[in-house]
Amino acid sequence: MEILDVKKNAYVLLAAIFAIVLTACGTETDEEEKPQTGSSNAEFDVLITAMEEETEGTATLLFENNESQSHEREGLSLTLDAYPLVELEDFYTNFSIPFGDQTDGGVILVQYTVKNDSDQDLHYMPTLNIDYVGATKHHNNYRDLIPLEEQLPTILAPDNEYLVEAEDKVTGYYAYPFGQDELEEILAEGNVIVDAPAPTTEYNEYSSTIGSGTEFTLPLDADNVEKVLKLKVKAFIKTESVLKIWAIKK
Repeated sequence: MEILDVKKNAYVLLAAIFAIVLTACGTETDEEEKPQTGSSNAEFDVLITAMEEETEGTATLLFENNESQSHEREGLSLTLDAYPLVELEDFYTNFSIPFGDQTDGGVILVQYTVKNDSDQDLHYMPTLNIDYVGATKHHNNYRDLIPLEEQLPTILAPDNEYLVEAEDKVTGYYAYPFGQDELEEILAEGNVIVDAPAPTTEYNEYSSTIGSGTEFTLPLDADNVEKVLKLKVKAFIKTESVLKIWAIKK
């Protein structure tokens, strides 16, 4: 029975991945035929419009990914729900510092959901930094791009001790800025990585950390979506093979 379940799980995952790859390829074809002017996610559209108004810049959607990624740690799960990569051009010079002193660049908007499925209150400080090969600094949320009340670092903040109550969840956004040079770097690399910390049972007590941190890979074009999914398939098959061997020995 264990072997049959392993094969069934592998087939289900492969079918899902092929469907996602086909969707990504279809999106890329559509982009070639007609440039995208807005996100398929209405909530992101609102944030992008707000960002244009705030910076007096012009935003163009370069890529979006609505496939979620999730990691659970001892009852608390962090889900990266979706994200668009937006080119932001000719914005007001007051915003140039986080963009590497440039007035053109890009922004990755990410929606995160933090859910506490346990029966105890937990604390989660959302230090969700982006890194990539060749980066000279960590990229964090820039609070002046989108409405403060929508930002995860506002929702989970020192004022409320980063509290996620038992059986509760919160959803918020990050806005990661990149100057024009950095935008070209991440597009050439094809991926960025989000480093995510672990929760704690006590506020500001790192000795009470439970579980471990994780990282999410964010592909920035359809080709890299496919590459990342293939790597996940290989990792899954390897894990399932180990489980199958263990089941046979058992």
